[in-house]
Amino acid sequence: MKIFCKILFFLVLFAACNTSKAQMGFLEVYFNLYGNTYDNEHLTIQILKDDSVIVEHKEFIRDVEIYTDSLKAGSYKVRYFINFKKDILGEIKNVKIIEEELTKVIFYPPRKYTTNNLTDTLSYFDTGGYALINFSTGNNFINPDNEIFSGYNQFGFQIGGTSSLFRFAKIGQQFGSNMNYTYFNESKSLAPNFDKDTEKYYYWNLSYMIFLRATFYNNYKKNKGLFLDGGISYNFPLLFRYVLVKGDTKTVTKKIHHYNDFSAIFRLGYQPIAFTFEYRLTNFLDKNFPEQPKMKVGVSFIFGE
Repeated sequence: MKIFCKILFFLVLFAACNTSKAQMGFLEVYFNLYGNTYDNEHLTIQILKDDSVIVEHKEFIRDVEIYTDSLKAGSYKVRYFINFKKDILGEIKNVKIIEEELTKVIFYPPRKYTTNNLTDTLSYFDTGGYALINFSTGNNFINPDNEIFSGYNQFGFQIGGTSSLFRFAKIGQQFGSNMNYTYFNESKSLAPNFDKDTEKYYYWNLSYMIFLRATFYNNYKKNKGLFLDGGISYNFPLLFRYVLVKGDTKTVTKKIHHYNDFSAIFRLGYQPIAFTFEYRLTNFLDKNFPEQPKMKVGVSFIFGE
């Protein structure tokens, strides 16, 4: 009888162990970093069952963090904090653990954040938009081979935005409008026998630019610093006119342009100021009219971002 009881006891114990083992599943938690955004900061991962913390991991953030736990089958809540903040930065409320299966959870923390030392809380910001006012010139000291024009000045207004590619590079685009005036030399007039007061081109366009930005700072941690842009701009002519003025007499010639005005633009700056260099890549005027100078330099004033 005693032998039978011992056998029965071991059978029950074996069944209980197997049942307990069969009810276990696995949870793998990924904390997906962005470069060095969270270097040397503290991460807390919590796993909760019925609003009670049953597992907690605390580590200094280095690279991609991965945590694996063995849990009983059921529903759990998983969340994380950074730097011991009491605000929950990320939380998944219904994580299902299935017997003998692996469940994966991935957290994507905010790319940008600032710490408010007074309230001890975190606030977040994404790369945003900006507005830009630009003044540029293409006078003879910029285009020394130019003999036709005496002055070439442009004023523009654009809006745009950038997005991070990685910590030292961004991609951006901007849209806006430019107006410029190009004045002819006295000796290179298209109307040499006309006693003129003013002879000029008037050009008003819409512009779209796409560019890459190299940042000399970690743009995952900061949103301002020294930067270098390089991009291509397309200028859509709204108006292009040749204007000849003598006293009250004004002659205007229209429709002398084509729609292939492309430029390469480089910009070096530290917000709110940037210096620009623009080189026109194409000729877009009728053959009877001389092209504007190809090179311009200028200064831009940047607001926002």
